[in-house]
Amino acid sequence: MSKAVILIAFLALALMGAWFWTGGDLARLTGGDTPVAEPMPEPVPANPDTAPDAVPATPETQAADAAADAAADAAAIAADVAASASAIAPASEAAAEAERAAEEAIEAASRAAEAAASATAAQAIATDPEPAVQQAGEAALDAADATTRAGDAAQRAAEIQSLLTPEGFDAERLSALIDESDLPASQKADLQELVSTASEGPAPRDAALEDLREALQ
Repeated sequence: MSKAVILIAFLALALMGAWFWTGGDLARLTGGDTPVAEPMPEPVPANPDTAPDAVPATPETQAADAAADAAADAAAIAADVAASASAIAPASEAAAEAERAAEEAIEAASRAAEAAASATAAQAIATDPEPAVQQAGEAALDAADATTRAGDAAQRAAEIQSLLTPEGFDAERLSALIDESDLPASQKADLQELVSTASEGPAPRDAALEDLREALQ
């Protein structure tokens, strides 16, 4: 029997003994009557004459809020995509690029949210909210662009991962991806040489692909 069960049984027996000893009036254990709980005060209704009025939504503030929501959604997608890229190829250039794009999307979403709040504040003090609305829209576009770049990088990471296997090896496609990368020219030359070695046949391919995986991931 566990200690918890023993403790519960002991407490139950103690309560039963206290019940019989007090004749069913447990308040006697405290030497007085059971205190009566004070009733909770009724909430005071808000005075419509003194309560602050909510700022009415306008097409401008609604547009800013929609832009902020879209930017937040884009940033969330970018973060998920970057995490997927890191899981596929943890130390690859493509995964790092996806992570950078996700960070840009998150920063753009923050700017969009600030701009939406500014648009609402401008509406409250009867000033022109249009500049803030425009800023929110631009930030949302930045977030969408960053999310697209994160998706492209994640897709590239997955493709490279497949190309670096004996079953998925494609010398022409892998060579093209190396040329399109931002790697230094000297490193590109070394990688292209490994691709050529891997193309010579199954025997040298395994070792060459292993070297390529270490270099690209």
